[in-house]
Amino acid sequence: MTTAAPAGWMKRCAGILLAVNALDVTTSLIPYWIDVYQPPARSTVEWAVQLGLLALAGLWLARATPSIARTLRALPIPRAPLVVCGAFIAIELAHIALRYERYPFSPVAMFSDAHTDAPATREQPALLIQRPEGAEIFSFQREGDRAFAEYFYDLDYKGSAVLRMYRDAPRVQEIVTATLAEHGLPAPQPVFVRYRTSDGKVLGITPRVPEPSTTDSATQGGLP
Repeated sequence: MTTAAPAGWMKRCAGILLAVNALDVTTSLIPYWIDVYQPPARSTVEWAVQLGLLALAGLWLARATPSIARTLRALPIPRAPLVVCGAFIAIELAHIALRYERYPFSPVAMFSDAHTDAPATREQPALLIQRPEGAEIFSFQREGDRAFAEYFYDLDYKGSAVLRMYRDAPRVQEIVTATLAEHGLPAPQPVFVRYRTSDGKVLGITPRVPEPSTTDSATQGGLP
């Protein structure tokens, strides 16, 4: 009993070490647009050690797969919800490993090399839609995914990124206005949205004047 407990803790610690090493390798080998600086160069020995640990993680996962499958089948959860939740978690893990963002999955910029000190609140440009049930912030990212789009049904994530980048351009305003009109909604209102960075809660919305001659929306991001 006393020897089994330390062995169990050692296995858990080894598993955590292998997982952290795998994340470090994937986030170091694959460049991403959010990176603001390159990590220090690693020696051949360092890469050899990390890749060796990555290989060990792969071998451990292959050996543990049957046990993991048995554990999941033994859970008191119906098969369909278990498959859906498992697929979602697997995609999230892939996004974390590859630092790839796609609505509606979580942003994984926290796993990048960017270092910022986020203020308590932030104000960003956005477009506001007046729906019968109340005001709503228009999400270009959501419209770029056909499974979740409410207004645009022929837009991919690249097109939505371009529209979001130039949301104040007259042509983009025309496209968005015409599409909303097809759904019986008025033209969107350019606004500033002030929100709390800790949980995303909207604290205030104020009108703004569009600035199509600048790339402020592109450089400072804005809301989805």
